[in-house]
Amino acid sequence: MPDPLYHHLFEPTIRLIEERMDVLDVSGPVDFRQQSRPDDAHGFALGARPHPGDETPAGLTPPRRSEARAVVAHHRELLARAVRDDHVWFGFKELCEGGTSVTDYLAVADRFPTIVLDAVPPRADASPTADAVSPTWSTPAATATSA
Repeated sequence: MPDPLYHHLFEPTIRLIEERMDVLDVSGPVDFRQQSRPDDAHGFALGARPHPGDETPAGLTPPRRSEARAVVAHHRELLARAVRDDHVWFGFKELCEGGTSVTDYLAVADRFPTIVLDAVPPRADASPTADAVSPTWSTPAATATSA
């Protein structure tokens, strides 16, 4: 656990998990989040991080209210600010501070090669839910393009 002060409180839960579940280690020898972006980047490494006002030069047109649509992601609907051909535009609050799961994100990524996320708050202003979803961020807008 990240905070050793509370680790002993969670040890009974850890024992139950190990006794009653199959634990699958998905970590590998390399933490790719710590590596610099290679020239032949793909997936989320291709993403851009434009600041507010830089959307149009980056080839993005901010959505109008009339473009809002529900996007089915796994077994729930997520409110998108816009759905356009090969990309979807979400607000941070709608995508990261709701009841989303990894399977929801994977479903959206499978359907849309480009995902735009805007209104990303400073980390100190985000909810604990959003902090758990994305523990590292620093920019007000981000675009992820999958290969």
